[in-house]
Amino acid sequence: MDVIEYKLTSKNPVLISHAVSRLYEIIKEKYKNGTSKDVTKISEYKLLISKFESKDKILTTSICQVLVKLVENEIISVTTALCTLISYISSTNNYVAITVSMSHLLILDFKLHATEDNYLYTLTMPQFPFITILKEEKNSWRTVLDQMHFIMNYPDKQIKENSIKILRPVFIFILCNPSSALSDGCKEKAWQLLKSSNALELQIEILLWLRTNDIDTCLETYYKIFGFTMVSLSKNDKDICIALLPLLSSVCISFLEHGFDPVVNLDTISTIINKYDNLSGNILLVLLSEMILICPGYYLINVLQLCELVLNKMSCNITLINVLIASILKWMPYPSVLCAEALAIANALINKAVTEVKWTKEVNNPLSKGIFAKLIHFDSHIQFYTESIDILNTITESNILSWLKTLSKSPIDLRYKYRLILSGLFLQSEDVILTKAICNILMQISKEVIIFASHMLPLIMHKLSKSRDPDELKYLLLTLPELVIIKENVPIVNRTLQTLFRSEGPLKYFALELYLTMNNRDPRCYRYLSSALMETSQNDKSWYADVTCAKVIKHICEERPECAEELAPLISQILNKCVDTNGSAATALALKSISALCRSSVISIASVWKVLAPKMKKEKRTIVMKTLCEFFGDIPFFLNKNSIAYDTLITDVLEILWSYVIQNNPEISEAALKAIAMYRIEDIPLKMLPDDFKYSTTTSQLSTSASSNTKPGNISPAVLNTCWIKMLEKVNKMILNAAGNVLISFITNEVKNFRSGIYNWPHGEPNNFKYLPERSIIRVVGEHLRRIDGTKPFNENVAIECLRIFAFKYPKPLPNINWNFLHKTSEISHKAKEYSLTIACHHSVISSSARNIVEHYLSMFESDKNIKDLLESKEHEILYSNLEILCEAMQIQKIKPFLDITLSYAVINLFSDDGTNVILFKNIMHSYARALKNETINDAIRTLLSTTLSNLLDEIDLTQDYYKPYISAILALPVEYIERMTSPDVWWETPLKKLKNAVIIRAELAINNDIEMPLNCMNELIDLVSALPSVQLYLLQEVQRVQTEVKFKMYTSDWVIDFLNRVQVIIPEISEDDQHTYSIISSQHVRARLFPQAMAMLADIQYWKDNIIPQVMEWLHLMRTSPLPELYKSAFHNSLISLKHHPHYNKNWFTYLSSI
Repeated sequence: MDVIEYKLTSKNPVLISHAVSRLYEIIKEKYKNGTSKDVTKISEYKLLISKFESKDKILTTSICQVLVKLVENEIISVTTALCTLISYISSTNNYVAITVSMSHLLILDFKLHATEDNYLYTLTMPQFPFITILKEEKNSWRTVLDQMHFIMNYPDKQIKENSIKILRPVFIFILCNPSSALSDGCKEKAWQLLKSSNALELQIEILLWLRTNDIDTCLETYYKIFGFTMVSLSKNDKDICIALLPLLSSVCISFLEHGFDPVVNLDTISTIINKYDNLSGNILLVLLSEMILICPGYYLINVLQLCELVLNKMSCNITLINVLIASILKWMPYPSVLCAEALAIANALINKAVTEVKWTKEVNNPLSKGIFAKLIHFDSHIQFYTESIDILNTITESNILSWLKTLSKSPIDLRYKYRLILSGLFLQSEDVILTKAICNILMQISKEVIIFASHMLPLIMHKLSKSRDPDELKYLLLTLPELVIIKENVPIVNRTLQTLFRSEGPLKYFALELYLTMNNRDPRCYRYLSSALMETSQNDKSWYADVTCAKVIKHICEERPECAEELAPLISQILNKCVDTNGSAATALALKSISALCRSSVISIASVWKVLAPKMKKEKRTIVMKTLCEFFGDIPFFLNKNSIAYDTLITDVLEILWSYVIQNNPEISEAALKAIAMYRIEDIPLKMLPDDFKYSTTTSQLSTSASSNTKPGNISPAVLNTCWIKMLEKVNKMILNAAGNVLISFITNEVKNFRSGIYNWPHGEPNNFKYLPERSIIRVVGEHLRRIDGTKPFNENVAIECLRIFAFKYPKPLPNINWNFLHKTSEISHKAKEYSLTIACHHSVISSSARNIVEHYLSMFESDKNIKDLLESKEHEILYSNLEILCEAMQIQKIKPFLDITLSYAVINLFSDDGTNVILFKNIMHSYARALKNETINDAIRTLLSTTLSNLLDEIDLTQDYYKPYISAILALPVEYIERMTSPDVWWETPLKKLKNAVIIRAELAINNDIEMPLNCMNELIDLVSALPSVQLYLLQEVQRVQTEVKFKMYTSDWVIDFLNRVQVIIPEISEDDQHTYSIISSQHVRARLFPQAMAMLADIQYWKDNIIPQVMEWLHLMRTSPLPELYKSAFHNSLISLKHHPHYNKNWFTYLSSI
């Protein structure tokens, strides 16, 4: 052994070779003779292996050769040899020899397993040996690539044909590693090695995982695609070159985003287009349109020249031609010396696009098949526009409006992605309704993504220049001022409106209104509005101009009163000028302007009225008088009610209003009464009332007057009570309700001042209202009703109006009284009966007599014998409309029969008539909801209502629309109660109908209730239904509906993860042979294709990106390897590719790519 040791350390290649050979012979002999079956324990083997740490490369090379020889002679296994070599990588300085040996060992290993279509080594475990070397020794890449080349060109045909599959993990590691420290030279050589072989599938796979999200990865990706393209061009491989066109174009977009020069890339695209006839013009157009939007002026000419080439050489769809025009138009309003040549080409392109007739309406998308179909998920631009082009094929005149409606409700992220497609459709559209629908969505985008307004304005201007439809032109002009939300649009919009303003007639006035809208969107535009307004008021004497100016002034006074000071002369001018019938509208608007200025305290109402009074008191025009009444109705809100100015002004104004009340024009009289209702009763002295409304003063008042040396005619502390009844009797019947509303307003103010003591009468209810002050309106109305005698003549209309006044729902109940007189009033008419019952319901909580009246009506429902007749009389509607009050006032035994019998009748007869019982059921459920929301109702009755609803769950079928009102009542219950009543855990049995009802209720609870995690209420049913296939489809449809409704809520993402985890739990229980797939949505295959795009869009939302997407990626990875239909596994795999730009990919890419 000493001799062998000497030779091993001699550094003489001959001696070393001889010594190593001798060790090999000894090891072989001992193994063959059976001296030791475990080669690793043979001393010579140990000596041999220990020399791996030698710095003598000749020695380590020879040892590697011996290891291969030992494997060839089946003395040790390939695995043992490889493990041995790998273990010494970090301690040896001869990684070249180790790499070469590994290469030979891998070939031997493949020969041993040549019949198996399964390759042992992967990215992770067991890891491909070359990867281990590259990770340990970064400089080993040349040797590794040489050995990969050796394997790929090995003489054995079977090894050569399978070499790409064998070496796949190494190529993936080198070319797809986002955190690799390998040099660019290594990656370039590896890609060249791959391009030189027949490895299209692996090349496509690698391209899919390449990224463009930062400068370095963008360049790497470009070089790989560019190199692949050059090789394909040299081979004249048309299919691959055409398939790579969209990738080159999309990378060009990334180039522009990162500030790179795209010219070489654009030239490559031009080369392919010139060399091969193809049908990829449509997708190239939209990708070029994206470039134009972000392209610096320096490169614009190159992009536009490529657009010109596409239009000349390819067949293109008319919609996508308009998409190109839409992107070019953004450049046209801003001439530039730097872009003069490019803009000339742009103008020529627009003219060509508009005048050519060869463009098609069909959207050919041949790239969606073949090689490109595998590359669709390369990046979001290609994904989106490939699908968008396919969608254009499905859009027709009959369905485009519904498609637009759906799109308008989608998240802004999706709408913004469609901005170019929508722009193209907008320019193409010749239908006014369609144009408006598209423009509405584009304007939505402009308001949510402000910068898009600069793109939108040229579209509107272009459309205006082409449109000939008046309705469309008006709509487009109305849209223009909305776009001043961005500063650069202001001059263009102003110039356009100036042109319009210089016209004559209606267009000029329309321009003025547009200036007003412009000012509303940007206050800095007020100077344009002010200038146009002043010019119009000074130079245009037409009544139309007056109305337009008055309308504009009114709006300014209401919205920006601080700017209105300079408008006072214009208001005065309108009032002085517009004195005839044609000037009525302008005068009315001017009065509203003054009212707005008074409301904002810019001017004093007292001083204004001094100026206006002489003219306004003589006013005879109906519209002006009605507006003046509105003006008067606002006065109580303008002044300090305790000031002398207030008293003087109010006296003057009220005299005018009362004079209007007795006019023969009901419109004016009603407007005057509405204004009077705004005042306090204390403001109305007796002398103001028209003589027809006055009774003689009472004796007591006369005596009081005499004792105080005051003339009766001057009594004015308040209008005598009897005068209000006289007013109701004398007023025009057409405005009787308006007069009653005046008294309702006075009573509202009266009851607000009541204290709780007025409702407490320990010795019984009073028989009249005489305990109230004489000025009390409640007293006068109540006493009038109480004194009605059916045996004597009385004014029935006034009696019914008084009942209506008392039946109004006031902030507080009316004072206590013995309400038994309502028995008499209810006999006046059916309407009087309804009002009487309503009054009794309103006061049943504080009044025993009112409660007795209600109980009398409730007692009619103790039996169901005459239930149909009772329902026809409609009293039940009054009772149900006041159910929340009755639930507080009544004992349970009094109200329960009514509730049970009416509900039972409605449910039993729901489908048996003309819909009357459907309405009844709806009213009952809504009344239940109001009652349950009232926290003051009787606890026993609350329990009754809750139990009734719970029991009803067994009887009804919520899949029928007739029963939908039940849901509104259920949602008024506490969340805990709803969850308990819909929990199958507390049911004796689980009928499918009841289970579906529970699903619907839980879904509505998730949608409508403001709880922290509403979607969690679906989890219990999800767990249960997972074992009930007959209900699974229905549950999933409801889950989808809930998700659609709450998609913008923050908590949705957390619940989605929880739901995905639930799906993941049951996946292991699925057998490959037992797959039943149900479609809960239409176009299942289309949705599967769209799913990756949806994932990519969610990843752009910050909350999802930071918190949810990493978990989603792990779920997608697991699901794509689960026993699921291939459609879903493909969707999950492509979704993972779409998320490759997420930071989480950098951490787990090894796992994701090793499982493919």
